Amino acid sequence: MLSSSIRRPLVALALVAAIAAPLGAQEIRFSTEDDLVGRSRPADDLYTFAIALGVERGAYRFRLAESAFTDRRAGLRFDETYLDVGRILPLDSPWTVRIDAGAVHLGHGLFGQRTQNAVHRAIHDDPVTLRYEPASLHPRLAVEAARLALRRDGATVGPRFEVEAVAGVKSQAFGGFDLRWPAGRWLALDVVAGGRWTRAVYSPLRPHLVRLAAAAKLELVVVQRLVVAWSYNDFGSERQYVSLGWKVPFDRSARVRRQTLRPYFSSRE
Repeated sequence: MLSSSIRRPLVALALVAAIAAPLGAQEIRFSTEDDLVGRSRPADDLYTFAIALGVERGAYRFRLAESAFTDRRAGLRFDETYLDVGRILPLDSPWTVRIDAGAVHLGHGLFGQRTQNAVHRAIHDDPVTLRYEPASLHPRLAVEAARLALRRDGATVGPRFEVEAVAGVKSQAFGGFDLRWPAGRWLALDVVAGGRWTRAVYSPLRPHLVRLAAAAKLELVVVQRLVVAWSYNDFGSERQYVSLGWKVPFDRSARVRRQTLRPYFSSRE
């Protein structure tokens, strides 16, 4: 039986998905992420896990996401809870551009400490009890652009650029390339690599985010449903993360003709 600390947030996400499906959603994507690879330095600290629910409908995407941050040395923690909507711009151009706008809540989120400690108890790890930073609300704006050219083997490759600003919290920019290869009927591969620039404004983040560093992500989609990914420097902290996701497509015939951009910032989708 799931504890209430895990059950309540999962019920909230399930309700969002149940409402979105009959409204004409073309795809619902759920994902969770953890720093399993890099948790030894320090143990399970900084950006520890993330969870997200994204719903696509035509050129629009609606997203609810949360990332948990802990700083054991400073004795503090906060959750970054994102709620935003994005739209692919109707441009007559080889570039695909999407704009996301929304809000970010800092403080005690949907998951946070109770969920993290429920997982720790399940794996017989020590609980983490830290004071939460005061709650605050911040506007967010992000722009993503990619120009993917089709190759003979069915793969697409091209440049990719992303910019994100959360007022009073942080700003990020990514530049690199995106390679997508449908390896067969049951497997698809997406490789993103380049560099990330990060500027932290929020004081608890300043000691931990790196101004400029390499960034990469490798994503496998199995049988068009299961998404397995590894990423490096996803949050600007030069750490490695592993994520799992599940895609639920609906009306395939109504899908957007252009390549749908998947945000590489923070892999919160």
